[in-house]
Amino acid sequence: MKKSIRVTRRNFKKIDYDNVVVFVYTAGGGMGQGGQIEFSTIDGTIYDMNYLYGDVTLDMFEEVFSAAPCFESPDEHKDWHAIYMGMGNCLFIHKRLFKVFKKDIENIKTDSDIGDLYHSVLGSTALNKNSKKIRSAPGIDTNKCV
Repeated sequence: MKKSIRVTRRNFKKIDYDNVVVFVYTAGGGMGQGGQIEFSTIDGTIYDMNYLYGDVTLDMFEEVFSAAPCFESPDEHKDWHAIYMGMGNCLFIHKRLFKVFKKDIENIKTDSDIGDLYHSVLGSTALNKNSKKIRSAPGIDTNKCV
């Protein structure tokens, strides 16, 4: 997986959240690093933050990222497909990109498969505006990609 860019007070308002297509949210008491959020834009750039221990709070993040409310109610957000990974962790794939990874998602049989999917989607080489998969995905305007 590629190296991520840490979300800070200095850069969090400069990120193009309209091009976020996948993110992982860990609840405050979740397994792993509680409060961790990792997300990737359509060009494969990976960002990470921790709303409990970092300098950007969840309230601040919710002001700039419209999908943030689905952290609390993942099944109620129409633009995102939520895949619960267990132990307070959830993978969200934007509907624009869901078809690209649909076959991988349908093949999930174990918790290990979910972890493999998470690593294959976040920062994936498929998340490249020049990728054949991305160009053919419905609703993705690669001209708007960074």
